[in-house]
Amino acid sequence: MKKLIFLILFGFFTVNSYSTETVAEMPLVGNGSQQTPYEINTLAHLRWLSETNSVWDNYFIQTSDIDLAETETWNSGEGWMPIGSDFSNRN
Repeated sequence: MKKLIFLILFGFFTVNSYSTETVAEMPLVGNGSQQTPYEINTLAHLRWLSETNSVWDNYFIQTSDIDLAETETWNSGEGWMPIGSDFSNRN
């Protein structure tokens, strides 16, 4: 029973955390250096970047167009949270 509950919760949070993309699709290309920046090419990558302030001092490059249309309902209907925003102080 515990395993079933875990799998249900894991599936729910995996799907809702990064749209339909999986954690395996997070920025694994590049190492964050100026010579080999992390490559951001999906909404999941961009969201990961915006929510992971521990990597903000690294280098990144956007390698494709990213459609943010689905973010309209995020953050209680306020939409996309700009990178560098403090989630706790949002008005």
